[in-house]
Amino acid sequence: MKLHFQNRVAFFNTVAASIIIAFVYCIIYMVVFVADHGHLNKDIRKERDLVLNNLEYSGDSIIINKLAQWQLREKESFEANPVFIQILNRNGNTIYRSGNLLHYSLITNNATVESFFNVLIENEHFKQGQFIVYNRQGVRTGIVLVAISREESFIVLKTLILILCLSYPLLIIGLYFFILFSVSKAISPVRNLIKSASAINDTNINLRMPLPAKEDEIFQLATTINELLDRIEKSMKNQKQFTADASHEMRTPLTAIRGILEVLVRKTRDPDQYEKGIKKAIIEVDRMHLLMEQLLQLARLSAGVVPVKQVPVFLYKMLTELEYKWKRKLNEQNISLHLNVPKNAQVHSDNVLLELIIENLVSNAIKYGRLNGNIYISWQEKNNTLGITDDGIGISSGQLPHLFERFYRTDNSRNSRVPGNGLGLSIVKKISDLLKINIKVMSNEGKGTSFTLQFSPLRN
Repeated sequence: MKLHFQNRVAFFNTVAASIIIAFVYCIIYMVVFVADHGHLNKDIRKERDLVLNNLEYSGDSIIINKLAQWQLREKESFEANPVFIQILNRNGNTIYRSGNLLHYSLITNNATVESFFNVLIENEHFKQGQFIVYNRQGVRTGIVLVAISREESFIVLKTLILILCLSYPLLIIGLYFFILFSVSKAISPVRNLIKSASAINDTNINLRMPLPAKEDEIFQLATTINELLDRIEKSMKNQKQFTADASHEMRTPLTAIRGILEVLVRKTRDPDQYEKGIKKAIIEVDRMHLLMEQLLQLARLSAGVVPVKQVPVFLYKMLTELEYKWKRKLNEQNISLHLNVPKNAQVHSDNVLLELIIENLVSNAIKYGRLNGNIYISWQEKNNTLGITDDGIGISSGQLPHLFERFYRTDNSRNSRVPGNGLGLSIVKKISDLLKINIKVMSNEGKGTSFTLQFSPLRN
C-alpha cells in the first residue's frame, strides 16, 4: 500500500513517539512499584524491630516477654491493618503465631539473610519478610516471619497497569491524527509549489514559483526551482535561436544553389557557363556540408559524448604537420607564418581535439588577416601558454564578449569577402572547456587579434 508523504511522516513519527511513551510508561510503573514495595519493606522492618525488642534469650532459646502487648496485638482485627507475625525456634518449630493467623502458617525459605517476598493469606495479598534471629553471642536462635497487607498497593498497581494499557492506544491514535494534521499544515506551501509548477509549460516558461513569506527551507526550494526555470528558459531561448540561425545559415546556400540552377535551366547556355554554374553550386554544397559537420561537432560536444584521450603532445611536430595544410591558403593571401615553438615543447592533451582547436584559430587568422600580413605562433614555457596572433582586421571591444557564441560573426566579418557561419570559435570554446584549456582573446580593431591557450602543467 502506497502512503502519501504526510501519512508516512505521521506514521513514522507516531511509531517513534509510541516507543518513547511505552518507555516512559514502564519507568512510571517501575517507580511506583519500587516506591510502594520499599514502603512495605520499611514497615516490615519496623515490625521486626518491635518483635526483636520483645524477645529475650536463654542460651540458644528464645523467650517471649511482655505478653500483654502481644495479647493486645492478637486482638487487632484482620481488616484494620493486619500484621501477621510468626516466630520459629532454631529447629524450625513455631513458638509464637499472632492470633490473626489462626491455623495458617507463614512460608519460610532457605535464605540465610533477610528476604522479602509476596504471599497470599486468606485470599489477600501480603508482603512477607523473613529475618534470622541471633542471640547476644551471635548464635542463630530462630527465625522471625512478618507479613503485612499489600492489598492497597496491589490495587493501586493493578489500576495503574489498567490505566496505562487503556490510555496507551488512545494516546497513540490521538497523537497520530495530531501529527497528521500538523504535517498537513506544514507541507501546504509544498502543495502550492506543486500547483504552481504544474501550471508551467513551454508556452509560459517565464512564470516563477511564489516565494513564501518566511525564508525557510521551502523558500530555498522555491528559489532553487526558480533558478532552474531561469536556466531552462535561457536554454530554450538559446535552442530556439540556434534553430533559427541554423535554418538561416542552411537557407543561404540552398537559395544560392536554387538560383544557380534556375539561371542554368532558363535557356540553353555554353558549356563554359554550365561549368561555372556547377562550380558555384559545388562551393555552396561544400559550405552547407561544412555547416552540417560543425553542427554535428557542436551537438556531440554539448552532449559530452566526445571521447577524450589525454596523452603527451609535442606541439612543434603537430604545428609543422598542420603548416603543410595551411600552405595553399597562406600563399593565396601572401601571409607569412612565424613558428616560434621549441622542438621539445610538450603539453598533456588530446591530440585530435587540440589539433582541431589550433586549426580553427589559424584558419580564422588566415581568413581575417591582411594581404602580405603575418601570423605568429609562439610558446611560453613559463606559463604553459600557446599564443596565436595575427595583424588582421581585428575585433571591436564591444564584440569580444560574444565572440564564442554560436553563429556570431563580427560586423567586419559579415561585410568582408570571407565566407563563414560563426560556428568555428564556438567549437573551439567547447573543446577548450572539455580539455580544461583556458582560452583568452585580445584584439584591437584594425591592428589584429591574439588568442592564447593556457594548458595545465605537464604531469611528471
